[in-house]
Amino acid sequence: MSFLVDLEGDAVASVNEISERYQLPTMLLSKVMQRLKKYGYVCSIKGCSGGYSLACVPSEIPLVKLLQDMDESMQLVTCQDDDGEYCKQFDACRIRDPIHNIEARIADLLSTITVADAIGGASAKANVA
Repeated sequence: MSFLVDLEGDAVASVNEISERYQLPTMLLSKVMQRLKKYGYVCSIKGCSGGYSLACVPSEIPLVKLLQDMDESMQLVTCQDDDGEYCKQFDACRIRDPIHNIEARIADLLSTITVADAIGGASAKANVA
């Protein structure tokens, strides 16, 4: 998103441009951009001169929301697997509650940080499509 913040006017950026700039795998970045589009953070223009532009104001988006939308888990430990099975140590675990408290504090902290804060406060320049 930081690349898109720096775009001038109605300019768009292709996945290839962004991929080259940040040396990221194109396929991975393409999937990330599709997910950002799905949640309304970016919009896309199709065609040979198409690409992506911002569809949001980064200073208005809590970082915790973006991370949740992108399916980033903020869990430090997993007490239960995808099948609903609990860890074998679940009943005797002495760190579960302290860890859950830490996770809650991290989520609270991330809710006070905006996407603009995370990308260097560039929100003042943001061109929203």
